[in-house]
Amino acid sequence: MFDKYQQLGAYHWDDVDSSSFYKILNRSLSVYTRYQKCLKYIPKKTQYCIEIGCGDGALSYLIATKGLSVLGCDTDQTGINLAISQVKELPFADAVQFECSRFQDCCVESESVDVVVLADVIEHLEDPVSLLHEIKRVGKPGGKLIITTPRVRNGRLWDNNHVCEYTEETLELLLKNVFPSTTVKPFMPLLFYKIYNISFAFRCLFNTLCSIGLNPFSISFPSGKNIMLQSISYFEETNRQ
Repeated sequence: MFDKYQQLGAYHWDDVDSSSFYKILNRSLSVYTRYQKCLKYIPKKTQYCIEIGCGDGALSYLIATKGLSVLGCDTDQTGINLAISQVKELPFADAVQFECSRFQDCCVESESVDVVVLADVIEHLEDPVSLLHEIKRVGKPGGKLIITTPRVRNGRLWDNNHVCEYTEETLELLLKNVFPSTTVKPFMPLLFYKIYNISFAFRCLFNTLCSIGLNPFSISFPSGKNIMLQSISYFEETNRQ
């Protein structure tokens, strides 16, 4: 059972808060990096984005601050309640909406969405293929599907709530069955992740480096030595059957 929002509240908002140096030092660099990776690949002229599995809404709101209209959906009512509460007094509140629902039940029009984001969501799904086909239906030709997900490691899952974790090859195979134009790249070196978690002092060091544009988690080591994957898939007219 996924109960992190019941236990921790709107914890992702702390990881994107740059309002003070204290906040920067105490955020989770792994969450911050994943969100920045998603934002990086959203085109400037994008109008409408859907974040599936939006949780407490932190990333959905960051996307909205880029000038997009955003729908965040999640099946966790606690997460959605937190998202609505966090956003309601903020400057871009009118640009983002939240819905407690499966994406398949959101009644989104065909070819109406420029970008779909799944930030650490696909590993939770028992049937990702049906969701991918629904994303394909709603995506505008030329739009993007952006995914981040933990890279599988030997022996055990990163989180007991995960159903399936992927390598570069297995994620690419899954996505290319629906979106032939797909690229998958690793990031967040395992070595840096281990160093970061040794002590609070190392966390402060890494977060400080990130604050001046030198994020150690954003780079990639040779295959198999990173803990995260990012994929970019394109919605193409020629792919529609």
